[in-house]
Amino acid sequence: MDRLAEFDEDQDFPLKYDIETKIKAPLNILWYNVNFKFEDNYPAKMPRDFARDMIELYSKEGDIVWDGFCGSGVVPRMANKLGRLGYGSDVNPKAVELSKNHDFTNKDKYWVDDLESVSLPKKANLILTSPPFGISIGGDKNKYSDEKKDLSTSHTIQEFLKRIEPCFKSYYDNLIPNGLLIFDSRDRTKDSIYYDLNRIFCNMCEKIGFKVHAKYFYFLMPWSLYSYRNKENKQIVPNVSTMDAYVMYKPSMEKLL
Repeated sequence: MDRLAEFDEDQDFPLKYDIETKIKAPLNILWYNVNFKFEDNYPAKMPRDFARDMIELYSKEGDIVWDGFCGSGVVPRMANKLGRLGYGSDVNPKAVELSKNHDFTNKDKYWVDDLESVSLPKKANLILTSPPFGISIGGDKNKYSDEKKDLSTSHTIQEFLKRIEPCFKSYYDNLIPNGLLIFDSRDRTKDSIYYDLNRIFCNMCEKIGFKVHAKYFYFLMPWSLYSYRNKENKQIVPNVSTMDAYVMYKPSMEKLL
């Protein structure tokens, strides 16, 4: 964290401090305050500070950065702001329309598409994404998508996991050799069963051909204050208050499937 002070010529004390939370080195434990006001009400957004840090660490200006679960466009919008070529696709037209409105000068870089069938004209250098793993699973409790192919409309975890694996395969196919896939996720409890989604996603990616490059986790401040009781055994469970992020890479020699 840096303090950037503004001084008056005739004073020894600063008039104000501006606080930056940009990381200066790839530390694996990151802290972000997610209590800021979002630009829209579209759910399950990736924190923009985390998106910024990953884009700056793992891409350079002019690189293609894509998110196939773009939602309202946090990742491609940040990529475009940082001089990359940010692209976003989503199966939900409402999400894509929001993305275009937020990044109007780059509206041609957003489109509606089922991630499983995407074929980029030019493969991406970096894919940064947040799969729809959250409270929406179980019949889309957020009621933000009516699209049958939207993963958030999965009615069970098992259905969701079966449907998301081809999406990771699409990510693999649309990356350059040695390109990077970064996804964040949070473990999930459903009907008193604990699902280690981070490990499940990682295993899927390794099965497809990805290799693990690094792992981060960052804290979600508000959620650390909550706990609940397991319905089956009545024991207290702390709410998951961290997001895990895996950095995967596509080997230069593609795995033949």
